[in-house]
Amino acid sequence: MNIAFAGDPNDPDNWPRLAALAPGAAALASAADKAGVADPMIRVMNDLGSLLCARAQYASAEPLLRRALAIAEASKGGRHPYLAAALNNMAGLLHATNRLDEAEPLYRRTLVIDEARLGKDHPEVAIDLNNLAEVLRATNRPGEAEPPMRRALAIEEASLGNGHPTVATHLNTLAA
Repeated sequence: MNIAFAGDPNDPDNWPRLAALAPGAAALASAADKAGVADPMIRVMNDLGSLLCARAQYASAEPLLRRALAIAEASKGGRHPYLAAALNNMAGLLHATNRLDEAEPLYRRTLVIDEARLGKDHPEVAIDLNNLAEVLRATNRPGEAEPPMRRALAIEEASLGNGHPTVATHLNTLAA
């Protein structure tokens, strides 16, 4: 299942294949959780929750994302990529369901982990900065949102070039 249930769950092109595998992935994740098997089921559980979240099935996604986060925190320690992914995905669900006060600290933890793990100028850090800026903007704190937005933009310009669509998206977000 670890090999089969692969691919970005946020990419709609992957949805038909992942949705077909989802019942088996859910059953296996549940059995692995009961047996105390963390790897690689944290990733599968997290990706399954992300798939459900991407398809706006928040009520089904939340318990999976919460459990993946709890397992990652208990078994992987404070700086593991699985923990950063689980924090980010749980924060994304909270953000999407307008629980912004709960989402913000999780986005902040994700940023700290990824900066320590990848460096302050990594493209994944730009995504973390943008996520944090979006929740700050959504909570009506534009002055706090601007610095991480500008930093995300600078990272993306340096890594992708000024003409990249992602850079244009960041410019648009900053302008808003």
